[in-house]
Amino acid sequence: MAQTLKTKLAVLFNSLLLAGTCAYGQAHANTQSENQIEPPQLSEQDEVPDSTFAINYMRSLGVDRFIFLDKKTASIKLIDRGVIIHEVPALIGKHKGDFIKDGVTQAGVFALQISGNQALDETAIIYGFAEKHAYNAIHPLMDIKGQNRPNRIKNENSEKRRITDGCINLARDDYNQIAQFAIETLRFGRGGKISKYTYMLISPEKSAMSDFNWPMVLPQPVAVLPSVPLPTPMIILK
Repeated sequence: MAQTLKTKLAVLFNSLLLAGTCAYGQAHANTQSENQIEPPQLSEQDEVPDSTFAINYMRSLGVDRFIFLDKKTASIKLIDRGVIIHEVPALIGKHKGDFIKDGVTQAGVFALQISGNQALDETAIIYGFAEKHAYNAIHPLMDIKGQNRPNRIKNENSEKRRITDGCINLARDDYNQIAQFAIETLRFGRGGKISKYTYMLISPEKSAMSDFNWPMVLPQPVAVLPSVPLPTPMIILK
């Protein structure tokens, strides 16, 4: 009998978890602690946690440090070498969906564009589809009249944190941490050009992680801004 999808995924994830096949992981293998906890073994009956799928999928693309937006929990997780090192609540699109349209925070993998001056009120981290010239942003929370966003982001019920037109809103201190992580993850080559971008994976919600049409190669950043302070009109993002 042919292997089921779960069996194939279990075999793939176990091989990735045990072998540490990505280039970044190999480069840092010698720095890991000798008493590091062994990753859990996955059987055909196990449901693969979304974060585990995200970690192993990104490893397959050579990325071991990235941002993960889990739409099920309306939270952003910072992942470094297979470990969730920080998690913060987020406000996300008011409508459920996986593809970009008004009120939806689209699913996928995105290269991030970071504005040059993170101290500005209208600062943002831009992401989207370069080929579609469509984009959203991670930005500090905006207190829009009648929406009670400052209190919504504190609500433990993730459904109450669905309020935006598609952008990802964070409390200012949380945004600063995410932006710093994104900046520290960037790598630069000759002439100061970015040689390796920071990536964000956003989980789907209309399909399982294993059924979503993930790209086979890392995407290019959407071309909407240079690495300079964002213009004031960016404030319209919400």
